Formats: sequence, C-alpha cells, structure tokens
Amino acid sequence: MTELADMGFSRIAGILFLRRLIDYKVSHYREFTFRQGNKTPFHNYLLQPPGMFDYLFIMRNFRAIFRSDLHVLDYSRINNSVPAFFDALGLCDILPKLVPVEKANIKPVGALGVEVMRHVNMQGLNRKKGLRFIDYFESRNPGLFKEEWTERDGPETFRYGGHYRKELADVLGWPAEDVDRLL
Repeated sequence: MTELADMGFSRIAGILFLRRLIDYKVSHYREFTFRQGNKTPFHNYLLQPPGMFDYLFIMRNFRAIFRSDLHVLDYSRINNSVPAFFDALGLCDILPKLVPVEKANIKPVGALGVEVMRHVNMQGLNRKKGLRFIDYFESRNPGLFKEEWTERDGPETFRYGGHYRKELADVLGWPAEDVDRLL
C-alpha cells in the first residue's frame, strides 16, 4: 500500500471475492494439482497449514491492510465477477470500453482428469503425456466423464464452530445465515 501511495495513488482499496468454502477448496486443489504439480490426495490437501482455507484469518489480515476500504463480495451471489469487480471500484463506465478476453483459469478437466494428473505428478511424468492419456481414457470410457464427479471433504476436515462463525460475521459485516452458507 505504501508503494502504491508513493506512486501517486490516493485511493487504494481491496476487493475480495469469497466463495462457498468447499467450492474454493475444490477449485484450489484442482488448480494446484493440474497446473502446479500437486501430488497430495484431496482429503490430505485440506489439512494443509492453517490459514489457507481460514476465512477469519484471511479477513483479519485483509482488514488490517485495507481497513474500511476492503470490499468483500459473496461469489455465490454474483453471475459475473468482472462487472462486480469494476462496480466495487466505482469504474462501471469503463467496462464497456474494454476488449473481452478469454478466461485463463478454466480447468480443462474435471475431478477424474485431475486425479489422473495427480498420479502423473506423483510419477514425475510429462504433463502433456498426462493430458493425452486423459483424452485417450475419456474416449475409451465416455460414460465416466458424463457423470458429475467431485471432490468432497471428509470427517477429519476441521469444522468451524459458533464462536468462529460469529467472529467471521462481525469481521465481514454479514448476517449469520450468509456466513453459514459460506462455510
């Protein structure tokens, strides 16, 4: 923030999109497995160091940085994050002037493909060969890929209690039912 102020920016704000926690965990796992070489199974991935999936920890840190200039948006209530982002900045008028670009973070495979890539990562195999195998496997087993498979957290995953939920609601300024839906 200091560097931005030194560059002449007078108004510095943070914009944070919070998604339903299990959806965030699945997306994070898929991204890090598919693109970053993660080898850890999903149920163990959720037990990573504290903070990665701790919204209260994240919110307290972002509030300390941005104070009242932090805009927290509920991802589940937004159809398109780009207009919501520009709206939070108060820059809706420039959005129509921007050239549309293709999203870069679309995962080309679902849960089964990510599991294949995890095994590719574990074996130290070439990522491109893994992708070719996914295509081959899908062509041989198309029914498997039509199913809606997804990762789920298990009983060993930490659950947030009432005190945590109340503190998070206070930091967010959200009603309890919105926090419950988030967690």
